[in-house]
Amino acid sequence: YSDNAERIELITDNAVIDAIIDCFGKDICIRDLGNSRSKIQLKSSVMAMEHYAMQYIDHVEIVKPLCLREKIKEKILKGLNKYEN
Repeated sequence: YSDNAERIELITDNAVIDAIIDCFGKDICIRDLGNSRSKIQLKSSVMAMEHYAMQYIDHVEIVKPLCLREKIKEKILKGLNKYEN
């Protein structure tokens, strides 16, 4: 992706941490939240993280940056509208 890397914070199921490392490398900060969930901080392309978060939507919640969180929310709502009827 050609956009600049930004600091990203997400909450994820521990089951997909290996996939996060595979996609974004080992330069990440992981804090266990209990209940098989962790908070992760990393630096990444926002476009790459958007694609990743949508792919793992049932396992990942973007916390920061807020603009990325809102963009994902808009995509989810747009997709939901297609399936409501």
